[in-house]
Amino acid sequence: MSGANGVKRLSANASGTGAYDGRVSGWLHGMAWSHCRAGLAALACSAVLAACGGGVFIGIELGDPGDEDPSVALTAAVSEAAAGATVRLAAAASDDFGVDVVSFYREDAQGAVLLGSDGLAPYQIDTVIPASAPGTVWRYFARAIDGAGQRSDSAPVDITVR
Repeated sequence: MSGANGVKRLSANASGTGAYDGRVSGWLHGMAWSHCRAGLAALACSAVLAACGGGVFIGIELGDPGDEDPSVALTAAVSEAAAGATVRLAAAASDDFGVDVVSFYREDAQGAVLLGSDGLAPYQIDTVIPASAPGTVWRYFARAIDGAGQRSDSAPVDITVR
């Protein structure tokens, strides 16, 4: 699309399978993109200038102003378990540019305790219910993180010691 004084703005979205998700933009007079591709850790772009009577600006912007935070929901195989029992926690996570990792936490008196992380769907972990008296409620949550570092926490899931 044209801007002031005949300056053109060209944009191309690029997304890699690894750490880079972003947008490449160029503003100039008479520019055409010839090649753009995203890799795991780098973005390669080349441009061809045609009848350029002005300057050139090519900017790389990490993330996208329209990028949404990931969403995550946690489930537990049971709502009650004996102390010392192994329980599977599973999370469903999604993001408009992909989820990098889901981490699982247990809340206790010191705060959130990281139990482990899973980088591949289905996101799940087996955890042992801590030694505690019957009736004790342990609260768990999952945290999804996308390639731009945005994160979201699930609603908590409670497991009661029987």
